[in-house]
Amino acid sequence: MAVLPAERSKSVLTVIITNLNQRKSMEKKVLSNKRKVKQKKIMRIMKMFMLFTFLGIGACFANQSYSQETFFTFELTNRTVEDVFSEIEESSEYIFFYLDHSLDLSRKVSVKVKDQQVSAVLDQVFKGTDNQYHISDRQIIISKASSPSVSPARLFNNKPPERLQVLCRMIWALLPERIL
Repeated sequence: MAVLPAERSKSVLTVIITNLNQRKSMEKKVLSNKRKVKQKKIMRIMKMFMLFTFLGIGACFANQSYSQETFFTFELTNRTVEDVFSEIEESSEYIFFYLDHSLDLSRKVSVKVKDQQVSAVLDQVFKGTDNQYHISDRQIIISKASSPSVSPARLFNNKPPERLQVLCRMIWALLPERIL
């Protein structure tokens, strides 16, 4: 077996060490490149997710509500409030919720609107009274202005006759075809 001179063995060792170092650095570069590619892919997925999330949320809030799409043309003279409510319910999908003691249904009103939303009709009906209304899609909740707003859940905590009347009105409004 031949022995290499010392200089030659040093140069061979340096070449081997250099090759090992280059190999390690190449492996690091490959790993870091893979890591960068993976990070870019994750960022792309996150950006797409955020884009679709915001588009979905925007689409949900962009829908017009029923009250913005429904227009009325009425000319009702010297009619009771109850008649006006009936007219609105018959010509649309609105449902009225109210307590008997908070509203004078026998009061005579005159309403004249042409291609107006339900809020314009109700403004004319309640002009000069202490009543207020809240429109929530197809539901109109009427209460006294001095009392806090009456929610449908709160309506059912009252006396049985009132609850029964509200329940009957809800059932009547939900019937597919009114049978009368």
